[in-house]
Amino acid sequence: MTHTKRLAVIAALMTAFLVFMLGSNTLHRSTGREVVLDVTRFYPRDPFLGHYSRIRLDITRVNALELEGEDVFEQGQSIFVGLEAGDDGAWHPVSLHASRPEDAVTIMGMVDYAWNDQRLTRTGEAERPERRSYRIDYGLNRYFADRATAQELDVILRDDTRTPRLIIALGENGRALIKGIEIDGEPHYERLW
Repeated sequence: MTHTKRLAVIAALMTAFLVFMLGSNTLHRSTGREVVLDVTRFYPRDPFLGHYSRIRLDITRVNALELEGEDVFEQGQSIFVGLEAGDDGAWHPVSLHASRPEDAVTIMGMVDYAWNDQRLTRTGEAERPERRSYRIDYGLNRYFADRATAQELDVILRDDTRTPRLIIALGENGRALIKGIEIDGEPHYERLW
């Protein structure tokens, strides 16, 4: 095989891989269960990484003792957070699992940080921790947009009177992709092209 043919085969394989990824994400976004999550905090965009708003979701920090399911996880471990729709339209965590349960709407994440608060008794023995808390990374902490949209979103996220929420698509495996953002109850879906 000549050098030119090898380059053509490599280019064709790379193009096929990119088309597969784009098609897979498009299918995931269109067929996944739509879930709306509360946004807790934002960070301004970074000029070195492009125009985006960095956000933190309300479900990023969870206390396992307040939720059903399992309550002991290690840092770096995969975790499935069971979600239920609240009266306010946003979805909230209700349970934690080490493997995906079949009968629940779950979002998959990774335990980024785990900690326990323990109190010692007078005899020096540790009581059961009052809090078994986890910070979970869902891979949803950056919302990329064009320059004008990112700047507008930063202004909206700084305003305490407005209520931004993240719209995601959940796949059957619990993997989440961002579909858009909801501002004051009005959804704004991002376009792929």
